[in-house]
Amino acid sequence: MSESPEQLLIRAERARRHAADDPASGRRVAIAVADDARRVGAVEAVVVALTAAGWAAREVYDHEAALNCLHEAVRRARRAELGDRLAEALVARAGVYMEFGRTAGARRDIMAARAAATDRTRAEVECAEALIEQLN
Repeated sequence: MSESPEQLLIRAERARRHAADDPASGRRVAIAVADDARRVGAVEAVVVALTAAGWAAREVYDHEAALNCLHEAVRRARRAELGDRLAEALVARAGVYMEFGRTAGARRDIMAARAAATDRTRAEVECAEALIEQLN
């Protein structure tokens, strides 16, 4: 029996915490959760897991893999109209863009994140925006 979307979302949130604590192994866990969530069409869980995997890949300096995960997370979140999840993925991708020196891309993502965010993620977006402005 396959997991429900709610169970997969719980696993994705756990994978996000794991990826923050231990990027190398957390990334593998997040990718596995994303694969499981794709199989059952649990879009929000896919987005959370891919955002976690992307950020973890960035932490281990695999920026190409980070962008691949984050591009997919952004596309899926945008298509499913998952405002806060979209904002989270855009903030993560903006961080990767900044590390590449792609300031214009980072700013575009932050502006899009600002538009997608609700009260739940607005502070995270504003913090990322301030950091980007400070680094320029």
